[in-house]
Amino acid sequence: GILGCNIGEIDCPVIADVYIVLNCGDAVTGIGPSALAPPYSEGGVNESMLIKFFKQSGANNVFVWLVPAEQIQKERDGVERRVKENMAAAYKTDIDTIWRRAVSLPYFGLRWGRHGMTLYLMHKVYMAALAGEVNMSYSYNEFLWMREDNRFVQHDWPRPTRTCLPWSESPLVLLDRYCGFGSYSDKIYFMNPKGA
Repeated sequence: GILGCNIGEIDCPVIADVYIVLNCGDAVTGIGPSALAPPYSEGGVNESMLIKFFKQSGANNVFVWLVPAEQIQKERDGVERRVKENMAAAYKTDIDTIWRRAVSLPYFGLRWGRHGMTLYLMHKVYMAALAGEVNMSYSYNEFLWMREDNRFVQHDWPRPTRTCLPWSESPLVLLDRYCGFGSYSDKIYFMNPKGA
C-alpha cells in the first residue's frame, strides 16, 4: 500500500489522509507498467474512483475537491495581481515596468503558467488539509505533496534508497532529486509542519 504496510494490516503504525484538489477538466494518462496510477481518465476525473483507489491503497480518509476551471482562473488572476503589486512595491516602481522586466526573463512564460498552477494547487490542498485536521482526533506531523502525474511504484520495485527520512523540529522540506531537467523537482515534496 501507499504506507509501506500490507493492505488491511491492523498494526500499521502509519495513518495517511489523502487530500486531492484538481481542476475539473484535468485528465492524466498512465505511465509505465511498474506504476500504480490513480484512476484519472480521458474527459475528466471520477471522484468516487479516486476515493476507492486511495482507500484500497491504505489511506485512512480521502477528500476530493474538483475545482471548476473558471474559479481557478479567477483565483489565479487575483494571485497574479497581488504578485505584481508586491513586486512593484519591493522594487519601488510601477506594475507595468516590473512586469515587463519579469516577462523578459528566460523561460518566464513557460514557468509562470505551469509552476504558478502547481504552487496554486499546492496551496489549495495544504489549506484543505489544515481545515480537515481540525476535525481529526490526531494532528498531522508530516505532509507529502505530489503532482497529479506522479505514480506509486509497485511494492517490490527496486528503489534506489530505503533510508529513513530525518526528523527535525526546524522547517524541513525534502525534494525528489530525480528531476529529468537538471533543476529542482516540482513533483514531490515531503515536509514537516514547519516546512509546509
